[in-house]
Amino acid sequence: MATLTFKTNINCNNCVAKVKPFLNQVENIENWQVDIENPDKTLKVSGEDELTSQEVIEAVQKAGFTIQPQ
Repeated sequence: MATLTFKTNINCNNCVAKVKPFLNQVENIENWQVDIENPDKTLKVSGEDELTSQEVIEAVQKAGFTIQPQ
């Protein structure tokens, strides 16, 4: 299982709700969560070993948020 961590600007529960359908569409993601209390608004994603950072980055950017690997 792969686990990836990113810094984002997803900063509230409404933002989490907005990005949810985009992340849920990524086939290789099994679980994800955003720590909106963390100053870096950390997104942790776990999933299949085939999961790539690029898949996650594209999904978050399609939702209208910024993201960078941590």
